[in-house]
Amino acid sequence: MKIESINFAQYILLAEDERERYEWALRYSEEAKARDVLEFGDITKKTFGTVKDLQTIFSKENNFVGFVDYCGDIRLKELNVFDFVANYKYVLSEVERVSLIESKILGHEPTSDEFSAGLERFNKYGVFIQIDTLAGGDPIKYAGIKDLPYESMLAKLSYEKDKSDYQRDYMNIINRRNNG
Repeated sequence: MKIESINFAQYILLAEDERERYEWALRYSEEAKARDVLEFGDITKKTFGTVKDLQTIFSKENNFVGFVDYCGDIRLKELNVFDFVANYKYVLSEVERVSLIESKILGHEPTSDEFSAGLERFNKYGVFIQIDTLAGGDPIKYAGIKDLPYESMLAKLSYEKDKSDYQRDYMNIINRRNNG
């Protein structure tokens, strides 16, 4: 069974049974494997805002539609559907890569006391926490933060985490001395 070459705009308009055939092909076809069709490049070379926007989109359940909306590029919809999906998979792999990097560099294993205090209440803020941290709590600086290079902002967040970890560890040492 041969699958016709169609563009993404045509794919969207397919009847459900026909779309199912394409979905199978798009999932397993060599032609739809992750490729940087539109020369998106290394995500870590983008702005902090671009990386955070894409992380937000790909964290949502219907991220395929979010990705199309984010791109907003008419050229994207004219791409062959296999190239479109290959590009989507490439950007997704870049977002996953940067999320792994952040997890390794910025990750923190919460203590039982932090959980008891309600740490999860901050989950709803998503990437806002990083933007607020980088802006020093000054909302006037938020927009400017998003325009800065991602790599520089990651280095600053890493520095702030290390500084915070050091201060916490130092205070624990002092408290043990004073109480011991």
